[in-house]
Amino acid sequence: MADLIFEERVKQEKHPLDIWPDLLEYAKQGINAIKREDVFRFKWFGFFHLGPKFNSFMVRIRVPGGQISSEQLKTIGELANDYGWGFGDITTRQNIQLRTLTIEQIPSVVKRLNDVGLSTLGAGADNVRNITGCPLAGMNPEELIDLTDTVKEMQKHLLEHRELFNLPRKFNIAISGCGTNCCYPEIHDIGVTAVRMKQNPEQIRFVLFVGGKPGHTPYFAKPLGVFVPREEIVSVCHHLLEIFRDYGYRNNRARARMCFLIEDWGIEKFRQELFRRIGKEFEPAADYIPHQEQRVDHMGIGRQKQPGMFYIGIPIIVGRLSGFQMAGLAKLAQTLGNGTLRLTHKQNLLLPYIPEANLEKAKQELRVMGFQWEKIGLRAHTVACTGNTFCKFSLTETKNMAHQLIQHLETTVPVPEDFKINITGCPNSCAQHSISDIGLLGTVTRINGQRVEAWDVFAGGRLDEKKSFSRLIFETVPVSELNQTLERILRAYHENKQAGEPFREFCARFSTEELKQLFSKEASYIPA
Repeated sequence: MADLIFEERVKQEKHPLDIWPDLLEYAKQGINAIKREDVFRFKWFGFFHLGPKFNSFMVRIRVPGGQISSEQLKTIGELANDYGWGFGDITTRQNIQLRTLTIEQIPSVVKRLNDVGLSTLGAGADNVRNITGCPLAGMNPEELIDLTDTVKEMQKHLLEHRELFNLPRKFNIAISGCGTNCCYPEIHDIGVTAVRMKQNPEQIRFVLFVGGKPGHTPYFAKPLGVFVPREEIVSVCHHLLEIFRDYGYRNNRARARMCFLIEDWGIEKFRQELFRRIGKEFEPAADYIPHQEQRVDHMGIGRQKQPGMFYIGIPIIVGRLSGFQMAGLAKLAQTLGNGTLRLTHKQNLLLPYIPEANLEKAKQELRVMGFQWEKIGLRAHTVACTGNTFCKFSLTETKNMAHQLIQHLETTVPVPEDFKINITGCPNSCAQHSISDIGLLGTVTRINGQRVEAWDVFAGGRLDEKKSFSRLIFETVPVSELNQTLERILRAYHENKQAGEPFREFCARFSTEELKQLFSKEASYIPA
């Protein structure tokens, strides 16, 4: 094992799922007793060491499809108050993270989560992360089909199959029947989505996309090219995971993602390997209606397909909720709804199943709690990663900066209602900066010899039939100049756009160099 990289050697020496008895012993001995190898293995139970700055842990909690009960959210809020810094963060994978947990607290945290049906197993490291889906699954009047049961089956299958807990690197799966790409199948290792047939729109089929990822070198997923029966979706995903497990590039973490395997093999060889393992071929996928880009996050008040029922989409600015807010929302869901809530891919939250008779009361209660569900815009469409407050990889602070940026833009320049800003502190791109109208990637620069936080500014990302990743416009913009830089971009857009032209279409009309020139000028546009 001498030629293995650290991560692979650690996994071969002891399966990370066997670390739990050691973790319980470490909880008695204290954090200084923990071996480096075991810190890595803790990730298989969802616990990440926050580094020397805090010498404590973050826990990532699985919430398949973002569907969570009021009891579960209340419990997470209590854990945030009892053990964390009094808050939790909704992530772009529709789950929740808590921070600054000590090793002594971990056994109690896991037990309390398990008692309400929540799991942290496999939520980190070289595993399949939280399964995502449409936040409105089962409620959307325009939904093609509700795949909630498939999402839950996929989660159960993963947690019961030990052989899927040793992948070359992390793995993301999205499963949605909403008929749009609101959960971004194009940037997932596996994206399962429902489609309508052109000749018979009432006929629903299921297609898979494979090999997508965001990050420093983003890849769009490729169509697998076959229709997969609903009852075989989980089985097909299992076999795709096995292919990645067996052939993925384990000795190079920079290339240990499925996109690189598919790039080298080609999609035909990859598909044939799936057919060989599953023992049959599937019908070629053809003549279906492609998806249109979903530019909203189900915010505000909307009608459900259930008669007389409504949901309220609540912007949670950059996903951060206090423990008391979680408890309040849980109580609201229990007393005025059906005791469930939904987490979204843009770090927001839905309060569903509100009878019309309870709608005004729900709105009043939300106002009292400080939620501005009426005001959406950047409050709903700005996504930010953890930042260097808690993440040792991030070069910049993100969430407080995002609040300041939102406030500045809201008060200085008109912002298109669906305008998206994604803010990530390092090239891992947890906040998916490459697919947004404006993507911000944290870096550093020097001013008068002093090291200061800075941002690379990207523009024009989109996920539709003209899909493209955002383009780098400005490099190392000091944080002190960021508000004015984005204001200048929006003013240039308003001054030069065509009638009714969305920002993404505006960017597509110009070369990168032309955008740099346009966005560098002080536009004369003045808001009416």
